[in-house]
Amino acid sequence: NNSAQWDSIYDQQFVQYVHEKAPERAEALLTNTSDVAIGQEREQLAKRFIHERVVPAIEQDYAQNRAKIEAMGDGQGYSLGAYEGVVRGNYDRDAELIGQLADNAHIRRDVPQAVSSQQQAAQQGIDEVKARVQAQQSDVSATRQTLQQSHERAAKEHEAGLAAEKAAQKILPGEPSKGKRVTMRPHITPPGASKPDKSE
Repeated sequence: NNSAQWDSIYDQQFVQYVHEKAPERAEALLTNTSDVAIGQEREQLAKRFIHERVVPAIEQDYAQNRAKIEAMGDGQGYSLGAYEGVVRGNYDRDAELIGQLADNAHIRRDVPQAVSSQQQAAQQGIDEVKARVQAQQSDVSATRQTLQQSHERAAKEHEAGLAAEKAAQKILPGEPSKGKRVTMRPHITPPGASKPDKSE
């Protein structure tokens, strides 16, 4: 069928492209499917081949066919509906061939989706790390505040203890307390009481 013919044509063009770009390694690149490094190099060549040769050819073919159909419609009164379907079919066929070439070269077509998923996973990981850091910062702040309060309380208790100790050291044993006076009162004998005998 036409698809198989186009597939064969593009395969031949890719072989020629590899011989042009890497003549000394063309045989290994086209036949060795077990070596990882060679497979990666082949994928890069296939990507370049698609962008440099296949896509421009498809776009040019589409533009030419579109112009021809429009010219036919303007000059001869043909309806563009049927021909539009033909052009669109050719374009879809060529797009399918590009996909087949990519599959044959083991080129992943889900790279944008994979990158998007990786970005979402990375962002989620970053958000989780931020949340953990913020929680740890809150714990550190609370611990610092508790330690500060304990330190202030201990300092006040220490100052109060020093003041009490200094006050206790100022009052020596046997000394009267400050502010008090000791008055010696004379002995008065009550009336009717016998006086002590001085001769004794």
